[in-house]
Amino acid sequence: MNRLVAFILLVALVLEPTGARATERVLLMGDSQAFLLQDDLAPLVRRAGHVFSAVPVAGSTVIQWAEPKNSRWDITKQWQLVFQFRPTIILLSLGSNDAYMGCRIIANEPPYLERLVKRLKRTGCRQVIWLTPPQLAKAKGGLECFNRMLQAAHQQVYDGRELEGM
Repeated sequence: MNRLVAFILLVALVLEPTGARATERVLLMGDSQAFLLQDDLAPLVRRAGHVFSAVPVAGSTVIQWAEPKNSRWDITKQWQLVFQFRPTIILLSLGSNDAYMGCRIIANEPPYLERLVKRLKRTGCRQVIWLTPPQLAKAKGGLECFNRMLQAAHQQVYDGRELEGM
């Protein structure tokens, strides 16, 4: 089973058809993995009667999403789209770029993660689900550090590494 199929199954579990409860506004945001996921997630979410939007930024990291004006790329426009959409559920696919930078950089990220989480809460969403990358052969240590950081911050995480060998 590939990572995408498993994540789609996760989304299906989170979302019930609209007859069961109010329509959700589902936002997928994150790095280039969000680009890869959006085409398959959009029809699934819409078929369940919910509204879907995606705001991916290739090459992005926790630091860039936390400090959109101070990053190499100005992603303030992406944040405007996030707030305009008014999501009720945010699916956050981040971590590959952070992992490739390694544990030394990730050790500096917890304050940025805290800022990002506060910004996500200001959107009014009721739930944020992180999807971390699958096993990255050249960044195993960094990926482990990234996942530990999310766990320490008590984030709801779907660990993409669990899909290896499925």
